Amino acid sequence: SETSLIQTIGRAARNAGGRVVMYADHITAAMRAAIDETNRRRAIQQAYNEAHGIVPKTIVKDVRELIEISRDAAEVTRRYRERYESGDVSMWPIFEGVAGLLAHLRAAGKLVAIASSKRHPLVMRQITDNGIVDAFDAICGKMSDGGDTKEAAIVRAIEQLDCSLDDAVMVGDRNLDVFAAADVGIPCVGVLWGNTAPRAELEDAGAAAIAETIDELERILCD
Repeated sequence: SETSLIQTIGRAARNAGGRVVMYADHITAAMRAAIDETNRRRAIQQAYNEAHGIVPKTIVKDVRELIEISRDAAEVTRRYRERYESGDVSMWPIFEGVAGLLAHLRAAGKLVAIASSKRHPLVMRQITDNGIVDAFDAICGKMSDGGDTKEAAIVRAIEQLDCSLDDAVMVGDRNLDVFAAADVGIPCVGVLWGNTAPRAELEDAGAAAIAETIDELERILCD
């Protein structure tokens, strides 16, 4: 599909020498759309690199170093999950105004979904504890630790909503959210009120817009 191709090409683009080879009897509509979108993004990225004197480079690390990093990351993740998943609603309160925003979006006829890299059961527990589970038309968390990604969750959410990429927009508070949305082929609106990331991080990642308040986010999404 167009979405899968864009996602695959986006991953390859993270390597300075990345290359995607497509095999088919002819160029399909999905292939053409993915190629055109990749060319559009490449032009934007090249212009940005030239303006800021950036030369793309692939990060190269020793295999042994990568193994140690992987082990450390796995232990940190284990401890984080152990603490986080044993907590209660006080550990994941929603920001003031979010429930109202969700209600307004639904009233405006918008479909609303969650696409999270957190485990699906934890996502369900968080939104249930906060009383907002019924505000979503689709809820997609991480289904497994075996390669399931944020991008995959976004794709599942879009498929469950039965909407096109042209009608979808991501809302996130980190550059990883912006990158994941771009890999799938949709724009991302960055938010600042949680102080998770500075404005510059979201801007450099390519956020389509940035909202400082929930009211501003509502105006952007309902425009």
